[in-house]
Amino acid sequence: MPYNEHDYIPEKSQYKPSVQNQVKKHFIQNDYAQITPFILNMTISELSKYEKMLQTEKNDLVEFLLSRFGYYDDVIDNILDSDTRSMFYEFERDGILKTSSIEVSVPMFKKGVFGNLIKKSERNWKIKYWHWNREGIKKILSPQEEEFQDEYEKIYEDNDFLKEFSRDLRKREGTKPDGQPVE
Repeated sequence: MPYNEHDYIPEKSQYKPSVQNQVKKHFIQNDYAQITPFILNMTISELSKYEKMLQTEKNDLVEFLLSRFGYYDDVIDNILDSDTRSMFYEFERDGILKTSSIEVSVPMFKKGVFGNLIKKSERNWKIKYWHWNREGIKKILSPQEEEFQDEYEKIYEDNDFLKEFSRDLRKREGTKPDGQPVE
């Protein structure tokens, strides 16, 4: 499933950074946005544990994941080999994948005296699925500035000196806290 090199690499993409940010923003805001090589590569690049990887290695990870899912949003666990399953567990810890399972009752039959099938019993089978963790990917791709801003506001709220200083500064400049001029 070869892709164009520009689909993988956000830094070398044919798109300007503003377009890259628009693609990221569209994915974050749209619940049904498609998981593309570009989105997946940006997600992997945001994670610190993949920071030291070469871009070609990140591309290989993207292709590895996309080749297992194809055009679908889920994969049955039974088709995965043990190495692939281990990688999927790693991606689950990173927040890129998640699992779900269903329990199915499968009837067991035996042949009767006349060749007919007679229901003998039922066995319960648990089927495990791997899914894209869209919320996890959105969380990874979301800007981290909000946390910094919240920390700053907390420091500001806890510090009476800063409140007083800012109030005095606004009086000198002639503005209200919302930036409107004092009349």
